[in-house]
Amino acid sequence: MSGLSHTAAREAGRRRRGRRAAFTLIEVLMVITVIAILMGIVMGGARYAASKAEDSRARAILAKLELAMEEYKVEFDTYPQFRNVTITNYPNTAVTRESLFADNSAATGLVYWLNVMPMRTRGRSFVDPTIISDVGGTNYILDAWGAPFIYHSQSSESYQLLSIGRDERDPADDIRNWH
Repeated sequence: MSGLSHTAAREAGRRRRGRRAAFTLIEVLMVITVIAILMGIVMGGARYAASKAEDSRARAILAKLELAMEEYKVEFDTYPQFRNVTITNYPNTAVTRESLFADNSAATGLVYWLNVMPMRTRGRSFVDPTIISDVGGTNYILDAWGAPFIYHSQSSESYQLLSIGRDERDPADDIRNWH
């Protein structure tokens, strides 16, 4: 055994194995760094997917509202005639979620013209009831970010539906239709 006793060799082997079983500080820091980078990539992708899902949801609700508007027009030969006072000069004037809820008559107007009034006169709604939300005892049709949709009637033959989008102060992310 080349000069070492059996016990000494066994003791040296234990020390070597004991040292090899532990991780160095550098190895631990590298693993933490790799995990942090991977989490950043995954979280960024999840945020992007959530953002796209919100946009898609708002567009789907907008499409349902457009169908309800067309059904209303077929029955009454006109589109509902009311407008959100809040957006008369939009996008030149700031529109916030709070201002849309404050303009209660206009924010609830979509629900009235597409749901309440048709239920009274013909026994069924023009709008899918799953898109109507109760907020503090008042019914609204909300976009994916919790703001009421804006309806603006230019004439009996045209209207605009609009969601102020994720960033209520930036018209670039608005989701709208012109009809």
